[in-house]
Amino acid sequence: MLTSINAYTAQTANNRLETANSVEEDTASAGIARQENTAAAGNKLFLSSRAEKVNAISSEFFKKGALTLADVDKLVERAYEYGLISKADYSHLAKTGESEQSQEAETQTLTASLAGFIENFQQRFNSVDADAQSAEGSPAEPSDTEIEMNKALTSARTILSDIEQAKKADNFQQSLSHAIATLTEVVQSDSFSQLPLDDRVGLSKTVQALEVVDKLTPQKQNNKFINRYLDISVK
Repeated sequence: MLTSINAYTAQTANNRLETANSVEEDTASAGIARQENTAAAGNKLFLSSRAEKVNAISSEFFKKGALTLADVDKLVERAYEYGLISKADYSHLAKTGESEQSQEAETQTLTASLAGFIENFQQRFNSVDADAQSAEGSPAEPSDTEIEMNKALTSARTILSDIEQAKKADNFQQSLSHAIATLTEVVQSDSFSQLPLDDRVGLSKTVQALEVVDKLTPQKQNNKFINRYLDISVK
């Protein structure tokens, strides 16, 4: 499963790519809007229903521009504050976020969007395979590992680029679950520690954000009337 990740880490170990975080989006205006909205959201601790709480989080984080790496910890805190995740979930998610943090990485990636990081990482991940094929003299079919990794990264980028829009897709839950499972396997692998620090932080934050989205999303049922009610209740 992790053959391509090992190839990627081997290359980056010899030559740290200076463009690890070259893809950043200007989220200054979105950040100001979130700050203005934080005070109002903080006063909604006693919202009457789960749907209202989910909508409050959506307004604060998902509808105000690209979600950045710095937003993820705030998102976890707010979900726990509203009672939308359990204490066990909060501890797990907080631990996931802290495991790869450092002041250096925090400063470098503070304003980078998660979707931008994923796109950049995916390009570099695939360039390693392209270089390996070029060295061998002939192109090769992508391995199952490469296919699954690219599928997970594409799903993660699509979801985190516009979470509200992504939720409308029929295969949203399936894509979300696959992305979480695949990227969690990478983050928990022994070779993960060999990745550059910025990549470790970015991938950890990606998994963390996807898991929060999963916790906030009602699970689809095998009943079209219940599903319709769930769709309406969270709008």
